[in-house]
Amino acid sequence: MKYLFLILLAGSMASCDCYQNVEGTVIDENGVALSGVTVYKTSKDWIKAETDSLGYFELSSTSGGLCGCPPMTVTAKKEGYATTEVEIPNAGKETIVLKKTN
Repeated sequence: MKYLFLILLAGSMASCDCYQNVEGTVIDENGVALSGVTVYKTSKDWIKAETDSLGYFELSSTSGGLCGCPPMTVTAKKEGYATTEVEIPNAGKETIVLKKTN
């Protein structure tokens, strides 16, 4: 009976869900905010946002995590710029720099 309880307890801890929320700004190499950049959770590309006129975005997702939420890996993509992948800590804010392609 004691072992069954421990197994159930360990299983419930392993399946904890957490609410991930990250935000940031996308700029070019000159520090100019980029609007119209698609930013999405790399592992779930349907969780996405488009940057506004100030380059701002916000993404939210539910994710599994043991004893806390893992960071979210996001991809920023815009035509004419190199696609960039960045890891953002949960509840974190990041500035993403996109470089023009030749």
